[in-house]
Amino acid sequence: MRTFETPGRTEADAARGARLLLLAVNVSVIVAPIGYTLAYSPAITTPALGIVPVALGLAIAAVHGRNTLAATRGQRPMGAVWLLALLALLIYPPLLWIGLSWGITQTTLIASAMMVLPRRAAIATVGAVLLAVASYATYAYWGRGGTGRLVFDVAAALTFDTVVGLALFGAARLVWMLYQVAAAQAELAAAAAGKERIRVSRDLHDLLGQSLSAVALKGDLALRLVQDDRPAARSEVRDVAAIARNTLSGMRAVTRDHHVATLPAEVEGSAALLRVAGVRTTVEVETAGLSPAAEAALAWAVREGVTNVLRHSRARVCSLRVGQRDNRAWLEIVNDGVSGSARLGTGLTGLAERAKAASGSLSSGLRADGSFRLFVELAADAGTIKEGS
Repeated sequence: MRTFETPGRTEADAARGARLLLLAVNVSVIVAPIGYTLAYSPAITTPALGIVPVALGLAIAAVHGRNTLAATRGQRPMGAVWLLALLALLIYPPLLWIGLSWGITQTTLIASAMMVLPRRAAIATVGAVLLAVASYATYAYWGRGGTGRLVFDVAAALTFDTVVGLALFGAARLVWMLYQVAAAQAELAAAAAGKERIRVSRDLHDLLGQSLSAVALKGDLALRLVQDDRPAARSEVRDVAAIARNTLSGMRAVTRDHHVATLPAEVEGSAALLRVAGVRTTVEVETAGLSPAAEAALAWAVREGVTNVLRHSRARVCSLRVGQRDNRAWLEIVNDGVSGSARLGTGLTGLAERAKAASGSLSSGLRADGSFRLFVELAADAGTIKEGS
C-alpha cells in the first residue's frame, strides 16, 4: 500500500516555534518600555505613579494582541480603525508625560496598522507614525550635542521603530503562512489518500469482476458434470481453486500497486471464459509495438469488457479485436446479447479514467443492429519518454 505524509510533526513544530517567536517579540516590546519607564523616567516620582505605565502597557498589550491574533488567522478585527485610535491614545499622551522611555510603544502602532488596515491606509498610517517618531526624537534630543549627533539619534530612533514594527508584523504573518502551509498539506494528503482509495477500488472491481464470474461459471459447470463426468468435474473444481489463489495474489498486488495486467494473458483467459459460457468467440489481436502502459490499459479494458459480457448480457456471439493505426492502439469488443438501454457503470467509468491517463478515450453503446460495442483508443506509446522531450 502506498503511504502518504500528513501534516504532523514538521508543520506543528514550525507553527509552535513561530507562535513562541511571536510571543517573545511582543512581550519584549511591551515589557521594555514599562521597565525603562520605571527605571529612568523622571515622571515616575513615587511608587504609586509606577502603576500608570504598567496599566498602560497591559492595555496596549490587549489591543495590539487582539490585532496580532486576528492577523495570524488572516482576518481583520471588527472596529480596526477604532482599535488603532485607542492604541494611539494609549501611546502619545503618556509619551509627552513619561518621555523617551515610552517611545518604544510606537512600534506596536506601526505593526497593528500593517496588520489591520488596507495597504494604502497602512502605508499612510505608518508614515504618520514615523513622522511622529522623528518629531518627538528631534524634540527630545535637541541641544544634547551638535547637528551630527542629533541626526544620528533621530535616524537611530526611526530605524529601531521601523525594524521592530516590521518584526512584529512579520512574526504574525509567519504564523499565518505556516497555518496556510499546514492546511494545504492536509488538503494534499487528503486528496492523495482519496486518489489511492479510488485506484484500489477501481483495480479491485476490475480484478474481482472477472474472477468471480469465472468462479461462478466453473462452479456451475462442475455441478453439471459431477454426476456424469467426475474427472471433468474435478478438473473444473481445480480450476476454481486456481482462480481463487490467483485472485488472492492479485488482491495483494493491487493493494501494493504492484498488479500489472498483461494483454496476451487477459485475452487468452477472457476468450476461454466466453467459450466456457457458450459464447462463440472470435479473437484478433496485434500487440507488437505497444508500450507497457498502453498494453496494461488495454488488458484492463479486455478484462472489464468481457466481464460485462458475462455478467450483463445473454450473448451468443462476441468478437474481441485489438489493433493499431497511426500510432494509436485500439480495442473493440462487440456482443449480441445486450437488451434494453446500456449505461456507463462503475467498471466502464474506471476504464474511461485509465484510457484518459493513457492519452485516449472510451466509447460504448448499442448499435443499429442491436449489438453492443465497447471501443477503447489510446496512444500506442503511452507512458514512454520520447527523445527530445
